[in-house]
Amino acid sequence: MVELLKKYKLTIFILGAVLSIIIGGKDTNFLGLIDLSGKQILESIERGKLLPHEVELTEKQYQEVLKLINKKPEKYTPKQKALVSELSGEEILEKQKKENINPHTIWLNFNQHNQIKKLIDNEPEKYTEDQKILIKEPSVETILLEVGLGKRPPSSVHLNEEQKKEIKKIIESNPNHYNDLQKELISNSNK
Repeated sequence: MVELLKKYKLTIFILGAVLSIIIGGKDTNFLGLIDLSGKQILESIERGKLLPHEVELTEKQYQEVLKLINKKPEKYTPKQKALVSELSGEEILEKQKKENINPHTIWLNFNQHNQIKKLIDNEPEKYTEDQKILIKEPSVETILLEVGLGKRPPSSVHLNEEQKKEIKKIIESNPNHYNDLQKELISNSNK
């Protein structure tokens, strides 16, 4: 019996995956066989499971996200709206420099992030430190996300005073939304 299971392990696995997709349920995309819907992507970004620059949308997803955001723009955050921003990476760099926008408040989508990275990598001397932050230094939201997902241990995060205050403010405004690892950032900042 054990040898039969070993022999047909892959077949059984595939049948199980197909069956779970047919039956449905929340976790049927565990193999990545089905693209997430635009709505699912927006929800994942809102919950902090995805960042806009990590998501390369298909045309169908892009159209769905655009339709949802255009229907009720007030319902969505700048982080979610970044998914369908039509500004080029170059336009964002120019606007950031001209208007002296805090780079930590700028959310980039997949294409913008790649365009900016290419521009800065090709001519680093042409860009300011604030512009370079767009692709190098994570925002406090990104830090919270990475720590919360276990991508970075809290002890490895070195925060400046402004970041410490901002993270403390964010966590204290909704403490039930953050896990113990994220809350460690506050206790580490008191040292």
